[in-house]
Amino acid sequence: LCCNGESGRQSGRREYITPPVAAHPPTPPSLRPLIQHVSIAKLPYIHIPDPDTQYPRRYLCKSCPILPENRARPISRLTEPPRSATDTSDSTSAATSTPTSTANHPHPTTMADENNTSQPPVDETPISHPPGERKNSLENHLQHRPNRAELVEKNILPASNAAPSLIAHQKELEKHMRADSLNDKISHRPAPEDLIKEGVLKEDPRSAEDKYAEAIEDEYAKREGGA
Repeated sequence: LCCNGESGRQSGRREYITPPVAAHPPTPPSLRPLIQHVSIAKLPYIHIPDPDTQYPRRYLCKSCPILPENRARPISRLTEPPRSATDTSDSTSAATSTPTSTANHPHPTTMADENNTSQPPVDETPISHPPGERKNSLENHLQHRPNRAELVEKNILPASNAAPSLIAHQKELEKHMRADSLNDKISHRPAPEDLIKEGVLKEDPRSAEDKYAEAIEDEYAKREGGA
């Protein structure tokens, strides 16, 4: 049991701890208290010390002596072991093997540089021709211009030398005159029966419906003329 020090007086209860290691021999594992051997009411007051604990001071009062065995132990830090000759040989072999790996798997930046260099160069020539080339182009075209007779033969220019407005009006009149002459010829064309009699046609090209419509028109024309 711990002595009733300041912590015991302030809290009004006793704290149960194990005595120092040098006070008595270590308890065999078979006699150490287990959780199932302790009542639930005493669990907050019982502490089973761990032999690897680094801070045993927190479970003791000020008047309890702290032996060197129970003092805080230094924290072990990981340190690199000294390298042997075999390790140095492995490191040199790894250093020599890295260029081959980089050759097989190039760096992304080098790959990007290769992609940039593989692109075709941009054509920066201007679209328009320089002004010196087109300086005498109109003069050259006028010198090699075809004659008027060739343009008239190709129906590019009209045959007369009249004004364009008069030529357009003349073409419009010719169009109407051609339509009137065609209608006149259609009105005076011979009947299919006469053409069959003359031997121009072998059969009547009209269908039965056309014949019936023409017969009705003729009948109406006769009745109107007789009236």
